[in-house]
Amino acid sequence: MREFTAIGFSAQNVRWFEAIKPDDRGPFMSIGVRGCFLSHLGILKLAEAEAVGSVLILEDDVSFVNGFSERLTGVVETLQSGDWDVFYGGGGTERQHPVAPGLALVEPQDGVGCAHFIALRGSAIGPVRQYIAAQLARPHGDPAGGPMPVDGSYSWARRALGLRTLIAAPELCFQRSSRSDITPRAWDRIGGLRNLATLWRNVKQRLDLGARKRIV
Repeated sequence: MREFTAIGFSAQNVRWFEAIKPDDRGPFMSIGVRGCFLSHLGILKLAEAEAVGSVLILEDDVSFVNGFSERLTGVVETLQSGDWDVFYGGGGTERQHPVAPGLALVEPQDGVGCAHFIALRGSAIGPVRQYIAAQLARPHGDPAGGPMPVDGSYSWARRALGLRTLIAAPELCFQRSSRSDITPRAWDRIGGLRNLATLWRNVKQRLDLGARKRIV
């Protein structure tokens, strides 16, 4: 059974994003899925506008494994000197290739099943935001990618843009089962993402994720 530790988000480079709660599902499978999609898109717009060096998005149902802080330190040290565009703290993948202690490479064409802990490097934020936003203008099922759960949108964007993707291996976090899960069940449709904790990196120094400072 996985254990997790509680983390407080009081640092100046942490923001809470009030989840977007649409009135209807639109072209999405549920209101919750649409709200999650629009919330992620809203955060990416803010990150792009402020030209941050990188951004880490945490969904409200993310939980952290025991020893998270200690393990994260080693991962951050590798990330700050490495080549990456997208980083997942956890999530299902069919294939992954170890590249460093605690990190594995995910090929652009391979999907990642969750977006509860996802980081984007500054250079990738704009292109990913544009790609995801374009999906809203297409019909569901469009071969170029239409409205879909946001984890799928990130995977489509990674494949189309050829983004170098790393994932924590073993995972640093997991998505706990709760009424905030994005499901089509009627009692969960509004649960969705009540808040997204967004970790902004130092704009002035344009640091990579975790460079010269610890996230926690």
